[in-house]
Amino acid sequence: MSRKHRSEAQWLELINVFEKSGQSQADFCAEQNVSSAYFTQRRRALRNLDEPAFAEVKPQAAYTFYLLTR
Repeated sequence: MSRKHRSEAQWLELINVFEKSGQSQADFCAEQNVSSAYFTQRRRALRNLDEPAFAEVKPQAAYTFYLLTR
């Protein structure tokens, strides 16, 4: 069995197909001849590429103070 090298775009498409398939990850990976562990690794690495790693949180001090002093 030879290894198949996939581009980022190919991995994103494969992940998209999996998410729409309704199959378990183990079944999908076996069918696609992909290591389930490596699939998980690639899926995590490519998830939410366009989203920032952190979200800005704005404290609401006045409202919190109101709740604490009621």
